[in-house]
Amino acid sequence: MRRPVRTCIVAPALVALLAVNAPGCSDSPSPGVASAGDGGAPPVTGTPGSSGSSGDGSSGGSSGGSSGGASDAGRTPSDPAKGGPFTAGSATASVPATGTTDALTLEVSYPTTGPAPGPFPVVVFAPGFLTPAAAYTPYATRLATHGIVAVLVEWASGAFDGDVARDAQNLVAALGWAGAPSGGLVGKIDASRAGVMGHSRGAKAAVLAALVNGGIKAVLGLDPVDTKPPTCNDTTKCPDATEAIGQLKVPSAFLGETLDGSPGSTGQACAPSADNFTTFFAGAPSPSLEVTVAGAGHMSFVSDLAACGLTCTFCQTPTRSQADVLDVAYAYTTAFFRRHLFGEAAYDVYLTGAEAQARWVTPGIVTLRSK
Repeated sequence: MRRPVRTCIVAPALVALLAVNAPGCSDSPSPGVASAGDGGAPPVTGTPGSSGSSGDGSSGGSSGGSSGGASDAGRTPSDPAKGGPFTAGSATASVPATGTTDALTLEVSYPTTGPAPGPFPVVVFAPGFLTPAAAYTPYATRLATHGIVAVLVEWASGAFDGDVARDAQNLVAALGWAGAPSGGLVGKIDASRAGVMGHSRGAKAAVLAALVNGGIKAVLGLDPVDTKPPTCNDTTKCPDATEAIGQLKVPSAFLGETLDGSPGSTGQACAPSADNFTTFFAGAPSPSLEVTVAGAGHMSFVSDLAACGLTCTFCQTPTRSQADVLDVAYAYTTAFFRRHLFGEAAYDVYLTGAEAQARWVTPGIVTLRSK
């Protein structure tokens, strides 16, 4: 059964990107948008695997408990800078892609043994331009060890055409799958608590998806870029996300850097200053968080640069180690979604409070702005 979808019409291009044509903001079924709870999920393929709770490369697990419940108010939070108290299993699923004859491959990491049986919130992750989903696997593993199902979307063909609207539709399709999974993930996912995130172009797609899909409760961008690709002259396919972001109805966070505001080896900036993460934060309504990582580059947020290949060589050379940048990125991703999908205000200490100040602000690793 299709659930009501909140559609906020902010610009003709944004309306067209998900085939929504009702005026204003309303809670009504939309034939062009699959909600996070839609059924018809394809089966999980492959045999679920399992990895230790520190399988994301962290320095070990955390002693704090976690819960699949709607809120863990009053509980001491698990340290988001470490692997959490759950072990992480993995599975692969497939859903029809939008605008191509291909299928989307979904790489799923999910909590297995741990302090609660679930069901668990879900976060769908959109990779950056020409970057494989596998290059971001540690983000998914970290979330899974902290009680969140993470779905990495492997883009289908057509990446060069710049159709970010199609990317947003595909994120919504992945959320539709999460609403009714099969196989080993039955009963594991609570799609009423869904978040989206992404890197670079994928972060823009995540924002667009959050603007039009009422099943999404929080959105996080890793160095999002709102530049219109030179291969796309269609504002329906390539809408301006920062123009529309003022209509966002959910909490947001944007991590980024300023090094790639100027051109790299290709003569083109990877994250131009006029279209970078600061513009997303500036336009986003409260609550929103901006985290500037000093010395990071645009590709510093990619976990596996080898998997990224040639694409990761086009940007500026960062002055801060990738390991340091990823420590911040994994911790903020985990703390943000624990805060907003579980309702755990205790995680504010890691986002803007004493722990954030001591670990990252005071040493000069990050600067923070919030509203």
